[in-house]
Amino acid sequence: MAVRERLRKLMALDSSYYVRAVLMVLLFSEMYFYPFDGGFRFSAGILILNLVVLIFDQMSYMRLSLAVGLSIVVFRSIISAGIGSMELYVAVWEHVPSMIYYVVYGVMHQTLTKKLDYSNFVLMILVLLGVDIAANCAETLVRGSIDYHAVQLIALAGLIRASLAYAFYVAIKANELYIKNAEHQKRYAQLNLLVSNIQSELFYLQKSKLDIERVMRESYDLYLDLPENGSASNKALSISREVHEIKKDYARVLVGFNAFINEFENEDAMKLKDAFKIIYVNTMKIIHSKEVKYNIQFEIQRQDNFNLKNYYAFFTMINNLIINSIESARDSMRIKVTETSDEAFVYLSVGDDGMGISEDVAPFLFNPGFTTKFDKVTGHASSGMGLSHVKSTAESLNGELSFESVPNVITKFTIKIPKEQLIRGDECEDHNDY
Repeated sequence: MAVRERLRKLMALDSSYYVRAVLMVLLFSEMYFYPFDGGFRFSAGILILNLVVLIFDQMSYMRLSLAVGLSIVVFRSIISAGIGSMELYVAVWEHVPSMIYYVVYGVMHQTLTKKLDYSNFVLMILVLLGVDIAANCAETLVRGSIDYHAVQLIALAGLIRASLAYAFYVAIKANELYIKNAEHQKRYAQLNLLVSNIQSELFYLQKSKLDIERVMRESYDLYLDLPENGSASNKALSISREVHEIKKDYARVLVGFNAFINEFENEDAMKLKDAFKIIYVNTMKIIHSKEVKYNIQFEIQRQDNFNLKNYYAFFTMINNLIINSIESARDSMRIKVTETSDEAFVYLSVGDDGMGISEDVAPFLFNPGFTTKFDKVTGHASSGMGLSHVKSTAESLNGELSFESVPNVITKFTIKIPKEQLIRGDECEDHNDY
């Protein structure tokens, strides 16, 4: 079983990886540098080979080094025989010692690096250096004699190659980690916005559930009011039963979605700063979309950076208020979101210098379904549920929603919520602005 597992691991990478690796090392093997006076020259191919075995740690070092060694002997022999006046068999014999380097390199790498921690900087440099020295010394001995001075030069060149290879490896891994973290943050933001939107839809489902309950009660009352056992009476009772079944289906959907949201919030803590980052990115996408025709400036300012709980409710309230401002936008308008707190409450405000709210509209502003916004093309009215949704969400957290408005000067909605409803942990002192 151990042999099978080893073979499976060795074949985990497609052969094309080996071909590309061999070609890269072969290309760089013909690039030489002369770091010291004298006849010693060192190939840049070993630098690339070290880098390849560090990055693709599933590769078979023996398989790779043998393929590289054979390719270099064949390539250099053809060049020597084709361009120079050397006989082919002489050229092959001349370059066979290069093969010794790669054989020793593969054996030592296969032996020494099986269970090494690649994040250990000192250990990896020493291993790469030791392998390079041993392989170079073996090749030099095959070619002729070797002395102490030659070993010193080999060691110094090996240290340079090992350090450069590991430095490149660390840089590549750091870049991969940065890209992975950026992608993770992007998906995390998208997921939170998605769940926040689901919670917004739950508001409408909850309202529909209440409407269903009202219809069910009314149909049952109608059954009671009608003559017993009459056709109309039986229809009213049947309607009441069917509506009751619909109500149960709605209840199951609501329970499932609420459990889904609560599971997210219980498993994951979110800082206020991170929540505002998600809101900022999403809002800028909306502002720069084709649907928004005006130039809008957007800003977020916060006082604290506590751990949020009920943060999907937080998203729902802030996003709805921002959308409300954008829908009332005029050119060169500014929208500002602010967060402050005192000993007992957190205050969340969304303000703009748009058209504002007239006095005759103000009394009806939070009524479900009330709207003053109509699509200029289709004439369709908006749902009129945004502000009533924010108000009901704030009240579900024992908070309150208020507003002030001076048309064309300022319109500001402020949510006041008790700290224990919004803060998961201790408040952090962090006063950076976006």
